[in-house]
Amino acid sequence: MLAYLVSSITSVKLNMFKRVSALRALQQGLGCALMCSVCLCAFAQGQTSPSGNVDISVFSTYPSDQVLARCKQAVAAKECIQDSIAPEVFVKALSSRGWFNRVAAFSDALDYELLIAHTSGPSSSEDTIEALHFTEVTLLWRGMEIDSRIIENAFPQDVNNLEKAVTVLTDWFHYSQHSALFTAAFLYSSLSASNYVDELVVPSTLGDFARLDTQLYPDPFKGVITRYTHREFEEALVDVTVYPILAPLEHDKDQILIKQLKADWEKAEAVAEHQALTLYKQPAAARYQANSEHAGWRLGIKAESATQDTIYATTYVFQQHDKIVKIATTFPSTQSDPIANALIAQIAVPEESSLMMQVRPLIK
Repeated sequence: MLAYLVSSITSVKLNMFKRVSALRALQQGLGCALMCSVCLCAFAQGQTSPSGNVDISVFSTYPSDQVLARCKQAVAAKECIQDSIAPEVFVKALSSRGWFNRVAAFSDALDYELLIAHTSGPSSSEDTIEALHFTEVTLLWRGMEIDSRIIENAFPQDVNNLEKAVTVLTDWFHYSQHSALFTAAFLYSSLSASNYVDELVVPSTLGDFARLDTQLYPDPFKGVITRYTHREFEEALVDVTVYPILAPLEHDKDQILIKQLKADWEKAEAVAEHQALTLYKQPAAARYQANSEHAGWRLGIKAESATQDTIYATTYVFQQHDKIVKIATTFPSTQSDPIANALIAQIAVPEESSLMMQVRPLIK
């Protein structure tokens, strides 16, 4: 399962923010992922929305020993039958509810997977004609189990299988909503990812900038983003993104940091081409000494066009523990250097998580 998880890291993309202008789009490529305060609250569907924006794949699986034991105990000497409700019926039932953005049958291309194991048998009670159904619903994220629940139902014999499946899955869905299974907070906790909520330290204010919000990405390998806004200038923004290094920590530190800036530059190039902008490195990527304790790399970008004002953005990357700390601004380095210097001195990140201790040895 871990090997599958690692192979998925680079393929899963987060459509976090909408590109609403050339300026906003360019700075998304550099790590400033949005340009309006409203969007920051809207982006984190994985943090606050139970399931509406989630794509999920459904699989059939074998019942666990626990499910089989509960069924055998309930039906006494009678026989338990597996898959008396066919897997395709559960898929149809789930698809018909509209709870998820997309439901795919037996697809291994999605982050979230729902494994459904089902068994049933006649009731052992002499004064009832009901059948007993035991359904185990297990939720995975990139092949890693994050939750499992056994649901028991008793149905009259004249209820059809689609109605039974809808009832079973409705019980599970209500439980998933109550337990917040599809939130980023639940995902991070279940996978033993870094606890940014309690352990990340960022300043609440920085000169004329104030922290707007801190939100988890719905992907532990993307980490957490904090947005700072200026009290007077709407488009003067600072983003701080913290995420785990997806490489062995023995790798050269400079190469790890350079790789982050290279990826940002490539994203900016794609956006600039789409927006007919001419892109310049100003200044080019180079080592950056914020203070005596924090050294990293910096990249400045200027984008020009015949029809729009010149766009500036500056990105700084540092390493703390096993994390990348990326500071991205929407203005030139001459203005952003003092802000980055003050910020990095006040940021403290969680140490390596249990998740990354397991995953990192598998990353080449």
